[in-house]
Amino acid sequence: AVVDSGCRYGIICTEHLSGNGFNGKNGETNWKIRYQGFAKAAAGAEFVWTLFPKDVDQARKHAPASHLELGFVPSLVVDDNVEPDFDFAFFGKRTKDRMALLCELQEQGYRCAIPCGFQPRPHYERLMRRSAVHLDAASYNNIPMPSVAKIGRAIHARRSVAIGKTKYTTEPASFFPQHRRGAFVDFAIKRLGTWREDADYAFDELTKRPMTECLTRAFDEVSNAKDRRAA
Repeated sequence: AVVDSGCRYGIICTEHLSGNGFNGKNGETNWKIRYQGFAKAAAGAEFVWTLFPKDVDQARKHAPASHLELGFVPSLVVDDNVEPDFDFAFFGKRTKDRMALLCELQEQGYRCAIPCGFQPRPHYERLMRRSAVHLDAASYNNIPMPSVAKIGRAIHARRSVAIGKTKYTTEPASFFPQHRRGAFVDFAIKRLGTWREDADYAFDELTKRPMTECLTRAFDEVSNAKDRRAA
């Protein structure tokens, strides 16, 4: 439908929009540059799809926008029967607080995979399959909501996710037990005990939402908004 519409290009925004920046990092040089690039690209975009429903109004300041839900994509499923040889893994920037969390788990005898920087897709997927529980500790980097993209990849790999307590939640995060109180380390260890059941439940829930349907809804919402503006 997007191609048939004659659309030049659109943007899928995977970062949380926070004022004139991403993820509340408006004062950091690297994040400033990223946001400036986004704003320039969005100025000529036919649409912006954001993975976070609370960001739609902010995205509409740049272009017609809608919320793109995470759905099930059969081609992303990796079913190689690999048994995890790591208890926990973390993907993302190595912040001081996040490294302290991983070190605490290691000191308690748990096997942790800590990749060095961004990984090529084959390495990323292999490490994901080798790890039972993925840590989405957004709160350890002062981000107000869990990562949709990272959690989605873990679900497709049939792996569990221990999600830190955040101000807002997201759809894929709601498929997993939520951290409400107490130390996050203790919560993560508890998730390790039921990782397979948690992963299977999240996978089954996601299969009820084909990504094709999610894309259609997002495209229709933007198209309807354009029609209203034209009228």
